[in-house]
Amino acid sequence: MTIGTVVFDLAGVVCRFDSERRITALSAASGLPSALVDERLYGSGLVDAADRGEVSADELADIIRERLGFSGTTASLEELWTLAFEPDPAVLAVVSRLRGTVRLALLTNNDALVARA
Repeated sequence: MTIGTVVFDLAGVVCRFDSERRITALSAASGLPSALVDERLYGSGLVDAADRGEVSADELADIIRERLGFSGTTASLEELWTLAFEPDPAVLAVVSRLRGTVRLALLTNNDALVARA
């Protein structure tokens, strides 16, 4: 059997996912306590809805701005939002070894703001 394509998942494979890093960064940027940021984004079901594809990237950014009072640029919001992802060097080494030998694909069930960023 010849392998033609290797598919990687983003969160939990290529990158470690740590929602606390995201919450802490958004807390610092908005001036709100981390617990309130968590409640307004995760506790409200917003992040789950976004991960199910029910919220576009622009809608998610607008909702985050509204719920957190965030007034930064879209680029800065995307940067803060993606801080939850920490690349796994061991997996990236595998990707590097495979590059050029097979097709590589990356899939995720994360939200559209992550995809756009």
